[in-house]
Amino acid sequence: MSWVPNGDDGNFELGADILANPPRGIPGEIVSFSVIPLCCIWDEDFKHYKIYKGVPKSVEWSLVEKTKNGEITKTYSELSFEWRYNADTEVSVSATAMAHFTEPVDDELEVVGYAGYFAACEVADTKIVFYVNDKPIGSETYYLGQKISLAAKAFNEACEEILLEDFNWKTNSHLVKSYDPFFSEKFPLKTLEESDLNKKTIDFFLCDSIDSSEKKIFLTVKCNKNILTKETIISFKKPTFIGLKNDLTNPNVFKGLIESDSGPDLPAWIIGFEKKDGNPGIKITPVVKNETGIIYEFGALQTLTNSHWRSVTQENMPEQVTTQPSGVYWLDRNFPYGAVTAVESSEKDFPLDEIFNDTPSVSLDVIPSTYVNEVHASATYTVFLMARPNQSSSGIPFEKLAFFPIRAFNWDWGGKAKRISDITWSKTEGSMSFTPPFLTTSWEIPNWPQTANSKTLKWEPVR
Repeated sequence: MSWVPNGDDGNFELGADILANPPRGIPGEIVSFSVIPLCCIWDEDFKHYKIYKGVPKSVEWSLVEKTKNGEITKTYSELSFEWRYNADTEVSVSATAMAHFTEPVDDELEVVGYAGYFAACEVADTKIVFYVNDKPIGSETYYLGQKISLAAKAFNEACEEILLEDFNWKTNSHLVKSYDPFFSEKFPLKTLEESDLNKKTIDFFLCDSIDSSEKKIFLTVKCNKNILTKETIISFKKPTFIGLKNDLTNPNVFKGLIESDSGPDLPAWIIGFEKKDGNPGIKITPVVKNETGIIYEFGALQTLTNSHWRSVTQENMPEQVTTQPSGVYWLDRNFPYGAVTAVESSEKDFPLDEIFNDTPSVSLDVIPSTYVNEVHASATYTVFLMARPNQSSSGIPFEKLAFFPIRAFNWDWGGKAKRISDITWSKTEGSMSFTPPFLTTSWEIPNWPQTANSKTLKWEPVR
């Protein structure tokens, strides 16, 4: 190694070429490459010398990976870099470095005649390696809505596997074991229980936590009679929510048709939102961007809680239609609420035009009946924008895919109407409100005790 000082003694620069081959590591483990500049200056008789520790100014790395499929050269212009060890890859590393030397080191160090640098190659101190789907974590791309298997192995200094016992997995949020909003009338969400978290391998879906695209997992385990705790972070890709376009109106009283249990639709007075020229009373268009590299499918899921009340003429006893228990949201009809829309990966914003519209209403009375005198309608909704990787695009088995929310928003409406004659009704109050979209966590994945439809919600006497 040759070099030429540039500057006075105690304040100079030098460059050097370095070879730094990594030691054998554990598959999936991180190997760190860095430079430790040390320089020795001696006199002509080699009797007196000074050793200086330098400060790296620049390093140009060259890493050559050789596999059975060929050779790949990667370059890095950084003071240090990391490489994940792969047992199937032969690697060689070299660097050209420049450093500034100003700090003398102890003259008693037994390093004589060395003019140049040390290249440091260090393996991470942890011996626990995490695996996703039987491969070292990070070796593949993961996606929101994908079910994965997470495991861990331990190795000693000779890279021999060590037995792990007494597994205990933890996380900063729930881990979803299964979720099927398509076919569940009630409680579709199941999370990992304590018994699941004590297994060597845990299977769970990747779903959003706050506005993050990662899942932090902690593992406490017994290894050689010692209790070790390690953490790992699983990063995953997901579509981005951009915003909403709204087409909103207020409720009114109008004549329309209502469904009959035993025949054709019946004419009735109605309070709520009216379809006009085939257009829904309320239309909300989410805008998304999908830059995940795969096709994503989007659907809307709506939950509701309502409390409708009416007074009747004959029994002189009010009636109600109420979701129970009070304040608990039910699934509104089914999922998806509108059309499922597939969006290809692109840098462009994509409006989901057909994903959600609604025309909620409450029947006042069937024409020409005079059974009802007054109606109070009140309903609150949460709409979840759900996303799932497309099976053919992602290559993930269908049974390991599920829809999960990336955003949600609340809206509500209410109205009151009174009969003013045998054939006429009048609105006395009517309003509609909308809240901006909010983030969701795994605690807020929609889960319901019942599905709201004409069979489960009927007028009953107020008790």
